Amino acid sequence: MSKEEKAVENEALRPTNDLLFKRIYGKEGSEQITEAFIKAFLGLEVTIEKLEDSEPLDITSVDTKAGVLDVLATEKNGTKIDIEMQVDNYTGVEERFAFYGLELFTEQFKKGGIYTQANKTLGILILKGDYSKYAKYKDYMLTWQLREKKYHDLILTDKIELCIISLEKIKKKIASGEISDKEKIAIWTKFLLTPQALKEEEMDANKEIKEANEKYQEMIADDETRRLAVKRHLALMEMAAAKNDGYQEGKEEGLKEGKTKGLKEGKEIGLKEGKNERNKEIAKKMLNKNKSIEEIMEFTDLTEEEIKQLQ
Repeated sequence: MSKEEKAVENEALRPTNDLLFKRIYGKEGSEQITEAFIKAFLGLEVTIEKLEDSEPLDITSVDTKAGVLDVLATEKNGTKIDIEMQVDNYTGVEERFAFYGLELFTEQFKKGGIYTQANKTLGILILKGDYSKYAKYKDYMLTWQLREKKYHDLILTDKIELCIISLEKIKKKIASGEISDKEKIAIWTKFLLTPQALKEEEMDANKEIKEANEKYQEMIADDETRRLAVKRHLALMEMAAAKNDGYQEGKEEGLKEGKTKGLKEGKEIGLKEGKNERNKEIAKKMLNKNKSIEEIMEFTDLTEEEIKQLQ
C-alpha cells in the first residue's frame, strides 16, 4: 500500500467517518456512551431511554444520506436528540441540519400530539473542521433558537434548539491551554480525531470513552467493516470533487450560452465526467497494486470492460 493509499485509509477509519460514528453512538447498547458524549460537549445531563437505529447509510452515495440520521436518541422526558457528524463539504449543511431538527419537532404532531405538550428537539451538528462561515466566532459551539429579529432575548419557543460544534476550534483551545487536555471534552475530541493517541490512563479514568474505543477497535479489526468505511470515504471524496468540477464547468458553459439550460446540463455533465475520471484514477492505482477486477468494480462504478482498457 502506497503512502497516499495509507493516508486515505487512515482518514477513512477515524471515528469521524459517519458510518463508524453511527455504529459507535447510534446503536442500542451505546446509551451510556452517548450520554457521556453529550455531557462532555454540551454540559447537559441526559438520560437516554432509546437509541433509534434509522436505516443504514448508503455506502457509495452522498445524496442518499438526506433523511438518514447519524444518531437519533430519545430521552426519558421525551426530548428528541439528533447528532450529526460532518467531516467536510459543508455546502448546504445548515439547511439539511435545520430540516432534520424541524422534521423531528413536527413529527410528533403528525402522530396526534398536542401542541402545548410538545417535547423538545435538540440537534447537534459536529464539524470536523472550522467552517469558514463561522471562523471569526471564537466559541467552539454556536447555538440557535427561534428568536425575535429585533429583540434577541425574546424566544418564540425553547423547544427547538440547534447546536453546531467545531472539533478544530476545540483542538486549538486545547493546544493554547484554554481547555485542559484532561477535560472530558478534550479526550473525546482526541478519540474522534486521533484515537491511536489515546492513553491507557485517559481511558481508565473515563469508562465511556474506553467503551467507545473498544467498539471502535473491534470495528476496524473487522475486514468487512474496514472495506465499507473506506468505500464510504472514497464515495464522499469523489462526490465532493465531482460536484465542484461539475459546478465550475456548468457555470462556465451557462455563462457562455447565457442560458439556464446550459448551466444545468453543464453541471450534469461535469458531475458524471468528474466522477468517472476519479474512478479511473483509483482503478489505475488498484491495478498497479495487483488488485483483482472484481475488487476494483466493487470500489468504483466502472465496468469490467472499462477496467480492462486501463490495463
